[in-house]
Amino acid sequence: MFSRLTGSIYDNKYPDLSSTTPYKSGGRGQDYYGGQSEQYPKLDRAKSLDEVSALKSAPWGEFQIMGENFSSCGFSSVYSFVNAMNTIQGQFSAFINFINSDHVLINALRNKS
Repeated sequence: MFSRLTGSIYDNKYPDLSSTTPYKSGGRGQDYYGGQSEQYPKLDRAKSLDEVSALKSAPWGEFQIMGENFSSCGFSSVYSFVNAMNTIQGQFSAFINFINSDHVLINALRNKS
């Protein structure tokens, strides 16, 4: 997603952060994305290249909503969305707004499908 949001300008120099294909990591499986402890350092590196795109390309909160969906979650910026992910109420409100913004998701919940 970081690649798409940045027009692939970092793909060659930072393939572990930006790539149109799964990143191949030495010895850990063909598309090893990295463990949980590796994600914030990778996010910090991506933010140093393009902060807004990095925040938009990451999943946030308990519901793992991608930052690029900030407006569907009721926020005016990705920054306010990320800040809200620091609280349970912020995460829950974002989730409710996200579901309510998409009739396909609402219908799936209503029909339990």
